[in-house]
Amino acid sequence: MKSRDHLISILNNDLADKYHEIWIEGHGKSALCILTNPDSAFLMYLRHEGDSGFRSNNKSGDESKTQEFKLSNGQVDLYPETWLT
Repeated sequence: MKSRDHLISILNNDLADKYHEIWIEGHGKSALCILTNPDSAFLMYLRHEGDSGFRSNNKSGDESKTQEFKLSNGQVDLYPETWLT
């Protein structure tokens, strides 16, 4: 993520895409990753490189169900609904 304007451009112009991978870098080496699909989002906050980080949590999600997210490199990841917003 290059800037706030870049994020707005993604949200305004790329809504036809079903999947997004957005990285927002903070001061130092912290970063927020936002993965979206048509139904949900997965969020992960990293304090520094190599950090195991923090992820979104959904107490009402179904632990046995997963949703698909596509990364910018083409990789497909599955995350349990309990991790999604």
